Amino acid sequence: MSGSAVPLVENLGEAGEPAEVVRRFLDLPFVLFLDSATGATARSEVHPLGRYSFLAADPALIVRCRSGITEIGPPNGEMRRVSGDPLLTVRDLLRPFNAEAVSGLPPFQGGAAGYVGYDYGSILERLPSPRHDDLAIPEVLLGLYDWVI
Repeated sequence: MSGSAVPLVENLGEAGEPAEVVRRFLDLPFVLFLDSATGATARSEVHPLGRYSFLAADPALIVRCRSGITEIGPPNGEMRRVSGDPLLTVRDLLRPFNAEAVSGLPPFQGGAAGYVGYDYGSILERLPSPRHDDLAIPEVLLGLYDWVI
């Protein structure tokens, strides 16, 4: 079931090398670069899902979970605590913007992106807490991106 959201699509022309395009956005918060980097196979074919690189930045909202506490907020603003699983929170936040994919465009057309770390497993099942927080990073950190190149 899709919502009433309609994506705005604008042809930017030839963008250039992906890494160079990313450099132009490094002053924005939460730059996300998903680099295809698969290149050609031995038979000189490119895998259909490995032919795109994606760039997004400055998400509308951030959802993060650290030590089992889920928070949402703007990238450079005050976070507020919410109850519940961070992935279910993201699902609920995205639901009003659900839209059919625009035909002929790459598969990622905006939405949530970031990472779900190994320690997220402690939210799914009762596990003892680690003795040391060796990485000091959230278990989940997802941006809700409303544009992608």
